[in-house]
Amino acid sequence: MVFPLTHPASGVQVWKVIIPPRSGEPVLRTHDGYDWLYILSGRMRLILAEHDITMKPGEVAEFETRLPHWFGPAD
Repeated sequence: MVFPLTHPASGVQVWKVIIPPRSGEPVLRTHDGYDWLYILSGRMRLILAEHDITMKPGEVAEFETRLPHWFGPAD
């Protein structure tokens, strides 16, 4: 579930994302842009190129989205 928190024309776009449980293998993607992630609750798995990171509340990640990446629930 994705909830926009800014107006699309504002330049920088902010969303609150609720990630449900998933099954299957992660599919890494690339696109133009830059992502900044802040974990509010739960645990999130971030695969960023060859790095596989489990993040917890209060942790932050930022990266250029031309790097292959995927994020989803850690559990």
